[in-house]
Parts: sequence; C-alpha cells; structure tokens
Amino acid sequence: MDIPEVSELITYCEELEDKLVENKHNKTYNKETVLLEFLRELSSSCDDILKTDEENTRFKLGEIDFKQSIVGLNKNIKQFFKDNNLRF
Repeated sequence: MDIPEVSELITYCEELEDKLVENKHNKTYNKETVLLEFLRELSSSCDDILKTDEENTRFKLGEIDFKQSIVGLNKNIKQFFKDNNLRF
C-alpha cells in the first residue's frame, strides 16, 4: 500500500494474529499438561486401590468396597476438572 498508516495497521494486525496463535498454542499445551498429570494421578490411585485389595485378600482383612471407591474417584475427577476450568 502507498499509505503509510494503512501499512502500519496491516503490520500491527499481523503481529496480533501471531500473538493470538501463540497464546492458543500455549493454552492447549497447558491443558494437555494438566490432563496428563491428572491421568497419572488417576492411574496411581487405581494401582493403590488394587494393591490394597490384594493385601486385604492375602491377609484376610476383608474386601474393599469398590462402589465407594468409584464414587469417590468420580467426585475427585469432577472436582479436578472444575478446579482447572476444564470441560468434561
């Protein structure tokens, strides 16, 4: 363009577009990191419950109430998503 003001505005808009794309990428990355952390914790919790059940069976201490465990796990999942502003 021959008008300097218009050229400046175009350059400014291109810079804003680049920043917007970068921010969207960072936001996605942060959500991925949070979700990976969540899945690791979830897996660890499941392993702990199964290990405890195995020990209870071996030492005849009674069975674990898996229904209660699942209810608690579901409650924790929903709270995690709420705390991290994630939609589920």
